[in-house]
Amino acid sequence: MEGSVRVDANISIKGHERSEVKNINSFREVERALRHEIIRQKNAIKRGKVLIQETRHWDDKRKITISLRSKEFEEDYRYFPEQDLVPIEIDENFIQRVKEALPEMPNERAQRLRREYMLSEFDSENLVLDKRIADFYEEGANADPSFGSSEYKQYCNWLMNNISGWLNEQNTTIDKTRITPKHLEDLIKYIREGKITNKIAKSFVDDMMQGKSVSQIIKERGKTRLSDEKLIEKHCRDVIEENPQIVKDYIKNPKALEALIGRVMAKTKGQADPAITRDLILGLLKK
Repeated sequence: MEGSVRVDANISIKGHERSEVKNINSFREVERALRHEIIRQKNAIKRGKVLIQETRHWDDKRKITISLRSKEFEEDYRYFPEQDLVPIEIDENFIQRVKEALPEMPNERAQRLRREYMLSEFDSENLVLDKRIADFYEEGANADPSFGSSEYKQYCNWLMNNISGWLNEQNTTIDKTRITPKHLEDLIKYIREGKITNKIAKSFVDDMMQGKSVSQIIKERGKTRLSDEKLIEKHCRDVIEENPQIVKDYIKNPKALEALIGRVMAKTKGQADPAITRDLILGLLKK
């Protein structure tokens, strides 16, 4: 297709006023804009806000819609009836046949995800916005019988945050990558078993999207969780000596501890066990 695309999309939650999202410049951005607007409107309703009829701008850099102006009447939208379109009467038999042929609807699936995987309403509704993501989630969550509520939640978090973030950056969909549910399942197992930290796991995302397994990535990079307390303690002592100002800040503000832990993580390239690191630094600071 030559030239550029400009789309104005109208969307509303049933029973509430619509928003018109203007100047969307690609089919992929239409999907993203509508997905964002669905979540925005639902969250506003949950907080008790009244949705107004308005025009919004799609910011494709920040991936959000921004209010431009409100519109009070239908006439403001220049809507008018099309006289050549006659009413179509549909009988109940046809409606019933269509209902029976329909797949599981997003709302129904979201409710089932909450029942079967103990997910929150927010998580389940985000998953079903993209059928490919929801299918991926269920295939992975069902693959390991040892998975419980914490793993179901962790699997969802990885999909909705790190994986979806990567897909948005690359402007693609999960079915066009080489990642499989098994890759993500193994990643969560390695974290659960303490073989890698969350920080290390996040650095694996790009390789996993290319089809590499977690074990293969670890073999190539040599990145595993560092749990040697003596070695971690040495790094902790070095960090405390090198950062006297942060140590002073810690006396007044305990949150400064995170800065010290961050320095140890930097020295170990994210491989130091966070829990061990925290305990060792706290012990050294008390001394």
